[in-house]
Amino acid sequence: MLLLCCGLALLPSPEAHTIIERPSRPSPEDYRYQRALLASEEAALAFGADITLDGNEILVNNHLMDLKREELEKGYINPFNFSPARHFFEVLDQINASPLFRFVRELPKGAVLHAHDTALASTEVIVKATYQPHLWQRGRFEHGRQPEFIFSRTKPTAPQRGNKH
Repeated sequence: MLLLCCGLALLPSPEAHTIIERPSRPSPEDYRYQRALLASEEAALAFGADITLDGNEILVNNHLMDLKREELEKGYINPFNFSPARHFFEVLDQINASPLFRFVRELPKGAVLHAHDTALASTEVIVKATYQPHLWQRGRFEHGRQPEFIFSRTKPTAPQRGNKH
């Protein structure tokens, strides 16, 4: 009986040809168009995609991207030369000497969105900063809280109660 059912299932029927419908593959031109469209949509979602650069910013960005591509190319030629793939302490001198890092180090810095004090600078730099003019301490070491250190040309105002600053 089981053999008979299996045999009947193998008989041709009009429905047998349409059990699984698969869309046809796009032509190479359609594929390239769809791929370009997807890449464009992704680029529009990228961080900073809504920023328009002016003439000088475009020149600086192009130079930065050229330096970045050169760093990547070294890694493509010899993966051992790709610094991000190796331990930080092994490549620290290479990073400091790289044209890309030297260029970025000279750029003006914007706001720091999140950073830990131990990642900002060495202890020596932080201690030396305390000798700079216009450094103010606001608050005291009490009740589990730490004071803020603020650079300001004028005396900072006291923080409002309930506010962090």
